[in-house]
Amino acid sequence: MQAEIDRLNEIINLYKAKLTRRESENRNILVELKIYKDKVETIRQDYIDEIKSLKEEIERLRTTFTAKEREYQAIIESLQQSLD
Repeated sequence: MQAEIDRLNEIINLYKAKLTRRESENRNILVELKIYKDKVETIRQDYIDEIKSLKEEIERLRTTFTAKEREYQAIIESLQQSLD
């Protein structure tokens, strides 16, 4: 009878060890998943920031171009008036 109890206790201990290993593996997987998720979020945020920066640069260039266009248009009109 004691041998049977010892055998069952050994089986229980093996299953506990196996469960502990699986729990540890699952925790490691969750940690790795969190790390990759954070990396993806960082890359995504970097792209968002870069796009925002590029949009601002485009708007700045558009404003500069519009101002230069008006300036050149005024010069052309001035030259045309002086020719008339």
